[in-house]
Amino acid sequence: MRIRLRAKQGICARVLPLFIAGQAPWFSAFGTQPDRHGMINQEPLLSVGIYEREAESCGVLNGRFVLPDKTALSGEFSVRPNEGRLVLMGKDGHELARGAEIRLVPEGQGTFTLRGVTIGINFHWERKEDQTFEGGLRLLPNPDGTITAINDVGVEQYLKSVISSEMSAEAPLELLRAHAITS
Repeated sequence: MRIRLRAKQGICARVLPLFIAGQAPWFSAFGTQPDRHGMINQEPLLSVGIYEREAESCGVLNGRFVLPDKTALSGEFSVRPNEGRLVLMGKDGHELARGAEIRLVPEGQGTFTLRGVTIGINFHWERKEDQTFEGGLRLLPNPDGTITAINDVGVEQYLKSVISSEMSAEAPLELLRAHAITS
């Protein structure tokens, strides 16, 4: 089965052609092993780049998120690189976690907001704004001392966000359905 995805802004627009060609390992689908009949019984997850090469990552966990060690977190956070690793800090500057990567997984329907995400890259309307995402957040250190942010999100959630950002909610239902299929 061949899946066609399309993105129009941000890192996704630059990375998507590489993803389709299999050259962008941090924008990929995972968790989709077919059963013995060739059917996929679990929603595929996508790893979608949000930004790369940022000096610091700040945001808010809207709901309860857990780290791999099962520590539960919510509220404001910041992440800074330190000696090739990342340090996750709470609102008060207290260290919450340290590691080669920071992975935050929502419990239930939690979302996260990242501050200062650049949208419209290389377009006349390029700007920074706070962006809210469904799914999990993965932060990776880069060799140059910066951070890459990745959204681990289900295909359905991803398509919902892409379609809602590209089309008006007042568009006719059939047009929205057609756009969902072609996206």
